[in-house]
Amino acid sequence: MTEYELRKELARICRLLYERELVIANAGNVSARAGRGRFLTTPSGTCKGWLEPADFVTVDESGRKVAGSRPPSSEFDMHRVIYEVRPDVQAIVHAHPALATAFTVAGRSLGEPILTEGLLTIGQIATAAYATPGTPAVGNSLRHLVRDHDAILLAHHGAVTCGPDLDTAYWYMEIVEHTAKTRLAAEALGGARSLPPGEVDALLRTRQRLRGGLAAGRPR
Repeated sequence: MTEYELRKELARICRLLYERELVIANAGNVSARAGRGRFLTTPSGTCKGWLEPADFVTVDESGRKVAGSRPPSSEFDMHRVIYEVRPDVQAIVHAHPALATAFTVAGRSLGEPILTEGLLTIGQIATAAYATPGTPAVGNSLRHLVRDHDAILLAHHGAVTCGPDLDTAYWYMEIVEHTAKTRLAAEALGGARSLPPGEVDALLRTRQRLRGGLAAGRPR
């Protein structure tokens, strides 16, 4: 994929996030690897649904701007930590899905295994402790979690997902919000029930096998 093609893909993913109301106004940020030691990221303070390919900013491994007319996302440090810890990750999506975020505001977790497809695609959803947005504390809050999780809720601050390509990272965000919707509906109907522990282990083993052969976690 050329850099221009990658920029077009970033713009497409950003529009999807905005159209599906996984981000609003100028919230959220998206990035992708663009070659050795280089990354493309969303510019700071912009509506993701309005971005064009030329708007994305090129940064180096430290988050310093290399090219672009606008400043890079103020939260790229969070992306930098994930890329550092996970060399397999090629793309990252940070969004503010309303229901998933509401669970963190209420002090609730989405880590309980209730959906088979969720376990097969994103595994178990972790929750990072609260950290002030736009500070290095955000990256530090998820450093130990991202080693084993592709989807992490950020307390009072949305969610971050990562994957081997932009489509997968985006799909994971949709699955996070779908999990929140399903759990809320189940609780309204009397309570969510976890999958049996043996089944959880079997599904996670299957996911590991799929990650070894297919694009990591890509829905079949």
